[in-house]
Amino acid sequence: MNRKQSVREFVLQTLNRVDEGEAYANLESHAVLEHASLSSRDAGLYTELVYGTIQRQNTLDYYIQQFVVAKQWRKMESWVRNLVRMSIYQLQYLNKIPAHAVINEAVELAKRYGHPGTASFVNAVLRNVTRHPERLAIPDTLPKSERIALETSHPTWMIECWLEQYGEAETYRIAEANLRRAHQHVRVNLLRTTREEVATQLEQEGFTVEPSPYLPEGLRILRGGSVARSTSFRQGYCTIQDENAMLVAQLLQPLPGSKVLDACAAPGGKTGHLAELMENRGEVIAVDLHPHKRQLIAEQMERLQLTIVQPHAGDVRTMLKELDQTFDFILLDAPCSGLGVLRRKPEIKWRKQEEEILQLAQLQLELLEAVANYLKPGGFLVYSTCTIMPQENEAVVAQFLNSHENFKGVPPTSMVFKDLPACSDAKLGSLLVLPYLTDGDGFFMARIQRRG
Repeated sequence: MNRKQSVREFVLQTLNRVDEGEAYANLESHAVLEHASLSSRDAGLYTELVYGTIQRQNTLDYYIQQFVVAKQWRKMESWVRNLVRMSIYQLQYLNKIPAHAVINEAVELAKRYGHPGTASFVNAVLRNVTRHPERLAIPDTLPKSERIALETSHPTWMIECWLEQYGEAETYRIAEANLRRAHQHVRVNLLRTTREEVATQLEQEGFTVEPSPYLPEGLRILRGGSVARSTSFRQGYCTIQDENAMLVAQLLQPLPGSKVLDACAAPGGKTGHLAELMENRGEVIAVDLHPHKRQLIAEQMERLQLTIVQPHAGDVRTMLKELDQTFDFILLDAPCSGLGVLRRKPEIKWRKQEEEILQLAQLQLELLEAVANYLKPGGFLVYSTCTIMPQENEAVVAQFLNSHENFKGVPPTSMVFKDLPACSDAKLGSLLVLPYLTDGDGFFMARIQRRG
């Protein structure tokens, strides 16, 4: 007879897979919730513990080290560390769970995955935590960047970058926004239905929704589980896409009948949006580096009943020479550090290193210069990222424009952007939406035109 796993055992297994460095919390969580048959209450607890523990990782580690000696910390196995992390997260941040229940379950898991000595160690640490809650505090005496990093659970190097760029108050707002749970957003396929019809259908299936205040095709999902299970999604009436990610295609505004390049297209969210804005008339060449992702794009277009997209696999820097085509509109949603989407992918902040940012910036500039050669005179190009690091955003666009006199930044003209709270630079034609300014993720985008 198969043993029934507890919700905390599922959490521990997920944390271990993510901690190994290959898995992503959102994908792992989706798989568990799809197959584990958890009640809605347990599913909520599972999600809270997975995301909360990963989000608060460095703060939890700081707390643990107040109760263990340095040698114990260095020798602690990763699964034991994750078990103690998730337990202290419950004790410190989830007031409704009794301490004895947290400790008892942790000890049982320690017995199951380790040996009696491990269980005794876990028991001793957690009981010590409950006896001395005053140690769960961040000293005011720490250097500013280190203190803010622990208070808001971010790497110190990241906080230092933001302090330099945005100042202390803005850095706190950004970091605290990254700790809040992200809502799902959906983009309604206005070629096939209306936003009101999708909202009604979702509400009938138990979702709580509200319209985006900026985007006529956008809906915010406030409660109700995964939209991927909904009738509207399966029938191709909507796509799961962050609200601010929808701004990217809206900034490009490709015209029906035009020829468009989506240079880094997978998994096809923005590709589909481009085709929808084009009323499924014209041609979209969708390129992605990885061959297996070509199929993801094709499947997405089939679900949405969009027929003008041609998926290709390859390096866009060399593939465009083979295609020998020019385009009216180009979207370059460049590979980036992803530091604007930390609410959805919290493990990213523990995996990225500062030196990677400059390496990415060099790749981004190479891609921008490569695709810009294939933009027709008078045509528009949008460069976008889901990061808020200036080295990957404003610096890349400024360097490109400074060395290419036949291109210029052009501010948005669409009414979609009229009341959007964003940081703008008219010279670069850019918008930066920080994660606390709207309900969406942090995004950067710049609109560039080739002079006629």
